[in-house]
Amino acid sequence: MNALDVSIFQPAPASSVQSKVACRSTEVRRRFVDNWGRLAATFGMGGDLGRVHAQLFIEDAPMTLSAIAGGLALDPEDVQTHLEALIGWGVVRVIPTSYGEAFATARDPWEFFLEIVRQRHRREFMPILDLVRETASLARQLGGSTSDVTRVRVQQFSKFVEDLSALIEIFAKVGSKPM
Repeated sequence: MNALDVSIFQPAPASSVQSKVACRSTEVRRRFVDNWGRLAATFGMGGDLGRVHAQLFIEDAPMTLSAIAGGLALDPEDVQTHLEALIGWGVVRVIPTSYGEAFATARDPWEFFLEIVRQRHRREFMPILDLVRETASLARQLGGSTSDVTRVRVQQFSKFVEDLSALIEIFAKVGSKPM
């Protein structure tokens, strides 16, 4: 006679279910942090810098330097360097506590994305814009000694860069989320 094993219909002990959920939750968090690190690297930032930012984003509360270092298996000095960079970019803030300092970031990705856009515009784009302006000015000053084609192309590119700069500024100022 074939017996039906009814134990397969019984729920697993609570501790086993909780353990599996905790493991899956930890795996999701680890993947999220690692993927953020990969994304940061595509934008020319260090992967570990991105992981530190992601760890702060995904946590429910501000974190201490040692908690970040332990959670990411990074050297505390490296984490300190990454935190200083993120603070400099305006995307991480220091929270004074009774036991020292903790660190936090915005919960809205658009908030820190727009701050990074503003910072990169100021730090990286504006110096190039100044160089493009100088080149366009030189082309105008040289007049006939510069070929017409060269002068026209330099002016076209200069206008493009000026327009792009204005567009970046508008985008960063509007600050609204896309639809």
